[in-house]
Formats: sequence, structure tokens, C-alpha cells
Amino acid sequence: HRTAVGKRLQVKYQDGSLVDLNTGTAINVYFNAEQRLIQLLRGEILVDSGADPGQPVHRPLRVTTAQGQMQALGTRFSVRQLDHTTHLAVLQGQVRVEPLHAASRVINAGEQVSFASTYISQPTPALEEDTRWTTGQLVVDDLPLGDFLRELNRYRPGVLRCEPAARGLRISGGFQLDNTDAILAAPPRTLPVQVAYRTRYWVTVSKK
Repeated sequence: HRTAVGKRLQVKYQDGSLVDLNTGTAINVYFNAEQRLIQLLRGEILVDSGADPGQPVHRPLRVTTAQGQMQALGTRFSVRQLDHTTHLAVLQGQVRVEPLHAASRVINAGEQVSFASTYISQPTPALEEDTRWTTGQLVVDDLPLGDFLRELNRYRPGVLRCEPAARGLRISGGFQLDNTDAILAAPPRTLPVQVAYRTRYWVTVSKK
């Protein structure tokens, strides 16, 4: 399964699991008599693991990325493949993280970590609002404008630039991802910035 830029998809499997795919995401799915395996190639997914009824033996649900493997322990969790790390947020239950070349660790509900092939970061609080993309929302609280626009750029084609002088300005709010042009019209209402369209797909945000 895959999604294009700005698109989302929910898939339900026979075991009862639900998988939401965020923008620009691709997964391979391998379900057989011994296991349930989701390979995240790029992007971000939200997994709600099913009870897998009617099976003679328990089949573990696992997600793999370039950095390692995660095994669901009856849970709801999100996974995002970044350039050199994997980000995991556990919303319900527990997830065992197994990096390629480091000891495994169980992450509990309400915790999030990043991991590479050789380490796992210390847990920090996981935020439910970070999964609002499943309902078409981008929710931020006091986020630097540069980070906000970098996140928004995942949902629209083309180039979205932020000039250095504007990157440290802070922004909060909830935004509808189905209209990214409307989102770009919002910062000038509350921040000293301007938005310049060179073309529909080349946008620059700068400080006034």
C-alpha cells in the first residue's frame, strides 16, 4: 500500500488490525501462518493491532524499518521513518523495540522514542495530538515556524522555504491538511511574516 503527497489511507486486515498511512507513505505487508509483518519503507503509519481471532497459534504483529524491528504487545502506536532514525510513539499497550545492533527495550503507553540501528533514545511523553493527521488535522503547540513549515511541506508538492530570520517565531493552532494554501495564509495573521508565491509549487515565508 502507498499514498501520494497530501493523501492518506486506512487499511483494515482480516486479523482486525487497522493501519493508517500518512502522506507520502509506502508499506509492504506479509501475513502468513507464523507472523504478521508490516515493512515501513517510507513515511508514517498508525497501527491499531487486532486480536487475530481464529488462529491456532498467536501470530506476533511486527513493524520493521531501516533501523530495526518493533513488536506490538497488544497496542496502538505510530511509527515514522526518518532519514537516519525511526520514531515510535506508543499510545496504548506496549511495544518492544529491537534495533539492528543494540539491546531491545519495551516502550510503554504514553512514551515516545527515536532509535537508530545502534541505540534507543530516552523516552519522552507521547502526544495524542501528533496522530491527528488521521483525521486530516495538523495540531501544533508553540512550535518554531521553521519546524511547522517543514512538517507542512510533507503534505504539499513542491518547495516550501522558510527564511532564517522567520524560523524561530512560534506558532500554535489546529489546521486542516486538505487545504495547505489556507494553512499558509494563517501565519501572517498572527506573526510578522509574509508569504510569497513564485509559482504554485515554490513558496517562501520570510519575516517582514
